[in-house]
Amino acid sequence: MLHSLSKSVTKWLLKTGAISHNDVALYEYAVYTFFFSMLPLTVSICLGALLHMFFEALLMILPFVLIRKFSGGFHLRQHRRTRKRKGPAGRFHPAGHIYAIPSALQPH
Repeated sequence: MLHSLSKSVTKWLLKTGAISHNDVALYEYAVYTFFFSMLPLTVSICLGALLHMFFEALLMILPFVLIRKFSGGFHLRQHRRTRKRKGPAGRFHPAGHIYAIPSALQPH
């Protein structure tokens, strides 16, 4: 869904003359990265507004967004594809990020 949305925005930018044809792939990646970065913040704000807890939702999600931004962001080409290659020492978070489980806590 985000890929098709980023392609649509990039096509619109190309059609309006804002970017050249040589920069389409770069802007497609930039728009996808922007949408992927803003998705948790947007969902949290919408849920907070719906539950009349806007300020609490913002306080909850902001540290995670900042940690993700300043700790390197996401590095997976396609987060769906990498879920299939799960090793015995690691598990995959639903968002597509890999985290390690100490061997003492792994199921036997």
